[in-house]
Formats: sequence, structure tokens, C-alpha cells
Amino acid sequence: MPTASDFINADFEIARRRFKESVGDPDIYEKVLQTNGSDEVTKLIKKAQEDAASSLGMRGMGRLEPFILRLKDFACVFETYVQIKPDLLALIWGPIRLLLLWSSEYYEAVDSVVDATEMIAQALSRFASMASLFNENQAVRSVHVLFLQDILDFYAAVLKFFGKWCSPARGLLSRVRDKVIEKAEKAFEIAWAAKKKELRVVIGNLEKHTRLLKNEVTFLEIEEAKKARDEALVKSIKDDEKQETQKFHGLRSRIAPVLYDKELDRLSNTCHSGGVNWLFRNPEFNHWLDVSKRDSTWLWLHGILGAGKTYLAAAAINHIKKSNQVLFVFASQENPDETALSSIQTLMFQAATNNAALRTVLVEASERELQGNTKYAANLLKSLLMSAGPAYIIIDGLDEIEEIERQILLQQLQMICKDCKELKVLISSRDVHDIERVLKPNAKGIRVDQRNGGAIQTYVNDRLKSWMAEHCDDIDSQSEIVRLLADLSAKAGGKQTLVEWARHRHTNMPALTICVEKECFFMHVS
Repeated sequence: MPTASDFINADFEIARRRFKESVGDPDIYEKVLQTNGSDEVTKLIKKAQEDAASSLGMRGMGRLEPFILRLKDFACVFETYVQIKPDLLALIWGPIRLLLLWSSEYYEAVDSVVDATEMIAQALSRFASMASLFNENQAVRSVHVLFLQDILDFYAAVLKFFGKWCSPARGLLSRVRDKVIEKAEKAFEIAWAAKKKELRVVIGNLEKHTRLLKNEVTFLEIEEAKKARDEALVKSIKDDEKQETQKFHGLRSRIAPVLYDKELDRLSNTCHSGGVNWLFRNPEFNHWLDVSKRDSTWLWLHGILGAGKTYLAAAAINHIKKSNQVLFVFASQENPDETALSSIQTLMFQAATNNAALRTVLVEASERELQGNTKYAANLLKSLLMSAGPAYIIIDGLDEIEEIERQILLQQLQMICKDCKELKVLISSRDVHDIERVLKPNAKGIRVDQRNGGAIQTYVNDRLKSWMAEHCDDIDSQSEIVRLLADLSAKAGGKQTLVEWARHRHTNMPALTICVEKECFFMHVS
């Protein structure tokens, strides 16, 4: 027959599984399990005290002590009535050890870890003093496990946050250099302020559950408390998401960035697949596409007006977005007010639209600076990209932006690339001198009008079949048309667009020329 200890251990197992799922990252969970007990945490803190250069030693030790003592008391409560397994000890001590390891090099992070422990230390103190009074009550022991689940909720929320910002492998603060650490820590501070709202809900649950520590508590009260706890967490997350979404949409409506989604959709729907597939086989493009290739951060698609650069840029966007984040701008004569600042605003809001963590940073930024300070906006975009993992920026039609503005945009993108090691940039433009001067020393180049001959011929063949099926039933006429249009791309010679060549060469075929003009191989936009 199962004993009370068996039921408690079953509850522990449920708490463990829930914590593992909440953390999400298997690597973080495995690192938590590597801690054997409080001694490892104590040794880490002692070492930090002895290290005069340690942020933890200088700023955090005195404020950490109450939490460490309360956590020891908490573990002792369980030891009085159940044999604690190593993995349970790891769940109690592993997260705080991992947090201290991650944050020990960063002032803002240390303060935030200590801040978090102070939030929970008071609740732990009340728990320890009351738990010892009612330790023989089986229902009260279930409250102990409920309290453990609250602490693990707290740990999971904090670990996910600090894992993103401070972990050596992927943390934002660990990626930046000294010259930008101040800006990154400011972004960290903003994001942490938002995260504390969620943590306060967990602290509230801890305080409510402390009040259940009484002899007359019933299992029904405990079940109701569990239900209320879950509902409070869900409601808090939904309320925060709703509030932040409203703030984000309000900010977006006031700044009014052009997101270019409709333009991408139009280009995707009118593009002939045979005209762009050559790019995906191109070695320069594939080398640039590989994030690990740091010798190819920039790629320049260039060529004459009408060569199909915009359709190639759209195809590259669709190709990349299947597996990675891609931000893009389609500059054109139809939007003559495009500036470096408006382009950066576009990229920022694209990055934040589908990423809640990035939205948090964006909505807490200075709206006035976002509206009118290009350098501020560029630095904020850099902060967003440094925490976003691999990313690609594609700027099509750079030559359509005024010269002074496109030079500013290139300068800011160069600044961002220096610190964003997983960022790739593709520029599409005509051969304009000032653009060439900046890009030629650093960018791999693909001259489009010298590479798309086969694509043009493929398109012409497909359109020719469709046109003849509709307008020409005579076999002899079909043969003559095929002869006239044979090897069209070679005759165009890369020196003029297909429309211009068709007009010049086939003035006696107005119907076919009109057909080519209307839908010719993505020559509407360059």
C-alpha cells in the first residue's frame, strides 16, 4: 500500500516535470541537475567574495545571505519527513548556482539576480517558521510541495530570462564588447523591469500558500489553491501580453513604418520561378547564406535597370524566411521620402512584430528618439538583433534612396554588423558610384544581368507556349515565331531589357510584343 512518502514523491515528480517543461531548454535543465547541494552555492559565493574584480563579490553578497539561509531552511523541512533524492536537491540549489555563474560578470545582471532573491526570501522565511509547527499534518505536507512548485515556477521564469541575456553560449550580454556594454545593459534593465511583473504573481502565490500552513487545512483547500495558482499565472501572462501588444500597436501607428509585406506578396505572386532559381544555385549566394562564413557578411546584387534585381531580392527573402529571421526594405521611386531612419524603423518593427521579447525592449524605448534620432534607432536595432540569433537584412533598390540618406544607412548597417556576428546583409541596386565605393571592398558581388540569360530564355519559352496556344494555331507560323525568338537572351546581350529588345527586333509582331511587355520576365521592377 502506498505510504504518505510515496504520495509526496509523486508530487515531487510532477513538480520536476513541470519545471523541465517550463525551462524549455534541455541544456539549461541538465546544467541545473549538475548541482549536488548548498555547499556548491556557498563555495561559489565565497570565491566571488575573494575576487575583488567580481561584480557578485562587490555588489551582491550581503543581500544574498538571507535568501541562501531561507533556502537551506526550506530544504530542511522536507528532510524531516522524506528522504530527499539528489535531483530534488539539484532543483532547489541548481538554478541559483546557475544564475550566479551566468550573471557574475555583469553589474546589471547581478543586481537583478539579487533583486529576485529578495522578492522570494521573505516568503521563504514565513514558510520555514510555520512549516515546523504543522509538520505532522499530511495535508500541510502537500502544501510544502505546492510551495516547492511555486519556487520552481520562479526559477523557471528567471532562468529563461537570464539564459537569453547572460548565458555564455547565447546570452546577449556575453556577445557585446566593452564599448557597447552600457547600451546592452540598459536594454537588459528595461526587459528585466517587464519580467518582474510576472515574478510578482509567483511571489503572490507563495504568500497565499503560506497562509495554508495550519493544522485545519484540508486537501480541498489545497486543490483549490493549486487551481487558483495556475489561473493566476495564466491570467498574469495574458494580461501582460495584452497590455504590451496594445502599447506596441500604438507605437507602431504613431511611427508608421512601412513593413513592405504587401509588396513582397505582390512580387511573389508575379515572379516566374524559372527566372530566380539560378540564384539559389549560385556559389556566392550560398556562401553568403551560411551564417558560419564570417568572410561573407555582405552581398551585393547589382546590374542594369530591368535586370530583375527586385524579384531576386524577393525570392531571397522568401527562401531565407523558411528557416531564419529576415528583415527587408523595398525602396522605390514610388516612395521618395525613404530615409536611413525610416528604413531602420522598418527593420526594427519587422523584428519585433513576431517576437514578444523584442517588443518589450522596443515599447520601453524613448519614442521621441525613435522618431527623430537615426543613431539611437540604429543602436536599438543592434540590441534587438544581438538577442535574436541568426538574422538577415535585405535592402532592395538602395539606389532609389537619396545619396546622403543611403550613405547614412550603409554607415549604420556597417556599425551594426561589427557587433552582430550572426547578421548578414544583402544590398540590391544599380551600379551607382557611391554605393560601389562602400560595398566593393567588403561585399561579394553578383552582377545580375550577366547571370540571368538562361532564366530569360526559360521565361520566354514558357510565355511563348502560352501565347501560341491562345493566338496561333498554324504550325508554320509557330515555327517562324520560334525561329525569330530563338536564343533571345543571347541577342539581348545583357545590355537592354527584354521589353526594349522585343520592341526593337519584333516590330512586325505587335501582339507578341504587347504580351511580352505585360508580363515579361520580372522587368516591371528593377
